[in-house]
Amino acid sequence: MEHSGIIDIKNNMLPNYSGLLSADKQYIFWNQKRFSRDKPGARFYFINRWKGEALRVVLSEEKVSGKYDKGSDIWRFHYNNQVHSSSIGPDFVRLDILERRRVPEEWKWQAPLGRSQRADIWKPGIKPDNKRILRTDDLMKIFNNGQGHDELKYCRMLLQEKLSPGEGNFSEKKTSLLSNISFQDAQRKVLMAIKTKPFLILAGVSGTGKSRLVRTLAYRTCTEKSLRYKHCPGNFELLKVKSNWHDSTELLGHPTQLGGILKYVSSAFIRFLIKAWKYKDVPFFLCLDEMNLAPVERYFAEYLSLLETRRYDNDSMNSDAFISKEDIRRYAEADNAFWSQLELDTDPVLRRQFLKYGITLPPNLIVIGTVNMDETTHTFSRKVLDRAMTIEMDIVDMEDGLLEYSQSWEYPSEFIAPGFLLDRLPGGYDAYHKNVTVGKRIIDELKAINEVLEHSPFRIAYRVRDEILAYCAYNAEIAGSSEQHGDWLNTCLDEMLLMKILSRIEGSEAKCGEIIKKLMQKVYNKFPGSYGKLEKMQWRLNNWGYTSYWQS
Repeated sequence: MEHSGIIDIKNNMLPNYSGLLSADKQYIFWNQKRFSRDKPGARFYFINRWKGEALRVVLSEEKVSGKYDKGSDIWRFHYNNQVHSSSIGPDFVRLDILERRRVPEEWKWQAPLGRSQRADIWKPGIKPDNKRILRTDDLMKIFNNGQGHDELKYCRMLLQEKLSPGEGNFSEKKTSLLSNISFQDAQRKVLMAIKTKPFLILAGVSGTGKSRLVRTLAYRTCTEKSLRYKHCPGNFELLKVKSNWHDSTELLGHPTQLGGILKYVSSAFIRFLIKAWKYKDVPFFLCLDEMNLAPVERYFAEYLSLLETRRYDNDSMNSDAFISKEDIRRYAEADNAFWSQLELDTDPVLRRQFLKYGITLPPNLIVIGTVNMDETTHTFSRKVLDRAMTIEMDIVDMEDGLLEYSQSWEYPSEFIAPGFLLDRLPGGYDAYHKNVTVGKRIIDELKAINEVLEHSPFRIAYRVRDEILAYCAYNAEIAGSSEQHGDWLNTCLDEMLLMKILSRIEGSEAKCGEIIKKLMQKVYNKFPGSYGKLEKMQWRLNNWGYTSYWQS
């Protein structure tokens, strides 16, 4: 962000405000002298307490000159079939309105601007002080959600960092990149699951640190210095799922008509996608907190479908589009502020890409949903479970963080190299042929499991087979000798049985009773994690007449 500032409308400026605001509330003109040092794309917040109105605007390149009327001491000009007027002239610049909000009656500045009309919030080289932070906090009370809120939160973070140099100033520390991890790494299972499929579900009782883990992974992989914000890495976004999400508009945004102009209302999800495209060599983590408070297959339908359209061409990943190139072109042609609200007004490369292909799935986007198994509101459909890697966080160490100080929310001295997570095998064929001996053993195990699942809706198909092959192939690269890590392949197969097969089994005695018994016989003494889970599922079936992986 290059520049962000405030325009505080005083009582004597009300006639100018009304005279320079377009009738359809799509733009406002203002005296050009106020913006003589600003570049197009700069953001400003107009605060009009007298009318209870706040505008978030972006500076455009459009300039006009007024004609002076001596009789009325007013400058006037025509624009879009409307006459605009102001007591101050002669030159004016257009600012396109991105958001309009109501100013609460009780709202007031903690650090008033006094007689000044304008105050800067952020620009490169700005000298931060507490007044700027207080004013940013005040604006966030008006713009309490949406893009304006995100923008202000980012400004506050930058100001806070400059106010506290030396505290967490990571750029001065020496860092290095880890091209690999240890098989004993505490987060190996999650990292390898991400490498296999960038869509995970973390399940467990409330308070086991599921969303915390996602943020920790963002810290470990934030290799871009400009994204290392003090209080949270810039490659992390937390979206709290609401129970009233019944379609994809909350995530993908939606078109609307304002004053006869077609506009696209963006979302935090789409803005995070675009940000990921700007830093496509850095893993970006989107955490859907309590993702099953609403039906996932409804509000996340487009992502679930697009995930399966990923294809690799010449070492680059492509997919179908969230927003088509035709819609991008329509929005851009109809709305002058379209690129500005997506913060792409100064990025011609990405504009051309989206006009040519639409807004597609970034190759570095990792989506991780958290689920409280003790408060499940909506169960997962087979469509969701088939596409996700499921990991249950069911171990709580009561001494963790008590015997030795541990801080997982800080930037490490050794980052995980982006290529470790983002370089992926194109498909099952490649994974199988990484080590044919290992591949044959995996297929033999899957055939044995599938004999039990035959004629049931839980049997293994090609997608699951390929993901198990890939997961084991990635782990083979770090496992080393079997003497060093025991039978690493059985460990990985056990983990994948839990992630991809047992997570799909649910039902009554008639539906899955015999299957659970036979699976327990197959995995006994070979896959202890799966055997323990099957024991719990069998107990529920015996006592409740129904069982599911998703019951605590």
